[in-house]
Amino acid sequence: MCIKQADYYLECCHAILTVENMDAWQRQVEKAVEILQKGSVVAFPTDTVYGLGADAFNAPAEARIYEIKKRPRHQQFLVLIGEIKQLTTLAKSIPEFARFLAKRFWSGGLSLVLSKADLVPAHLAAEATIALCIPNYPVCLALIKSLGNPIIKHQRQYQRPTICFN
Repeated sequence: MCIKQADYYLECCHAILTVENMDAWQRQVEKAVEILQKGSVVAFPTDTVYGLGADAFNAPAEARIYEIKKRPRHQQFLVLIGEIKQLTTLAKSIPEFARFLAKRFWSGGLSLVLSKADLVPAHLAAEATIALCIPNYPVCLALIKSLGNPIIKHQRQYQRPTICFN
């Protein structure tokens, strides 16, 4: 275990991203992206609390979060995206009302549960639906955009209000 100026907690190639020093947050995002690209897990600040996250398209990294959290496999993760246009690659059909809600309330505390697109890997959404959100926190958005992929995020047991379109 190594703690370096409260910037990172590193253990087995995993990290906790902090924003104690806002001048250093871009370096921290870059380091976190390197860790995500290697298939590891990071803890990062979101709109509300810290969350565990991984590259959404990396099945072993997702499995690691299930293992860390001792979470049942049937409880899917929230998928954080960086912009509304990513909906079309992850969701099969997007009702007009869902588009309206996304345009009106994203970025922020709204998660949409939509029918998943056929190309979404089974490890990402084993069910017929996928939960998507655009976070309203600059570090979180920078992680998603710098990685170039959505990020899965572990959520606490209670869920924030979600609108389901299926």
